[in-house]
Amino acid sequence: MKTIKIGNITKSYSKVTVSEVGINDLTKDNQAQLRQTITKHYPGIRIGSDCEDALFDEADFGKEGSDYTEERVVFIRIPENATKEMVEAQLQKNPEATLYKKMSYNLLDILDDGQRFALDSDEYENVTEESLSNSYSVKDKEGNIILENNNPIFRQVFYSKIFREDVDMRVAAPVAEETPVMADARTA
Repeated sequence: MKTIKIGNITKSYSKVTVSEVGINDLTKDNQAQLRQTITKHYPGIRIGSDCEDALFDEADFGKEGSDYTEERVVFIRIPENATKEMVEAQLQKNPEATLYKKMSYNLLDILDDGQRFALDSDEYENVTEESLSNSYSVKDKEGNIILENNNPIFRQVFYSKIFREDVDMRVAAPVAEETPVMADARTA
């Protein structure tokens, strides 16, 4: 398990595992279903900051934090004769492997080069912006598209042989470059 700390948040990554091997119904290619669990621990109290170290540990405050667990799944093409054991052997060669996600308000940002080619090509009539938007938009439990700042969020998970952080291309609301100075009422 790999653990990293980002500010006060701790992210733990399980090893990538293979849950099954089989034929993809659409492409008829042999594929493996890979899984990884990512757990984020949020502290019960914010101690320290980007400018100041904490004097005490989180546990010293007696406030319980919370964990958010995400199960990531990706389907990856494998040779026709590959078995689950063969896929597991390949994963053993890459102990830093990660299932990382790309997120954006723009669908094209999260697509790989093959998907962008298929979208632009006349050969793939069933690959449309609408079909890809439906496949990669973030949805709630009822299947409704989740909007953030009135924008759909697009998300795709990829396999990497080396550790990779998630790529979040959602642009935050613009921040004013200058803070206006308030006139002192005594001098006005």
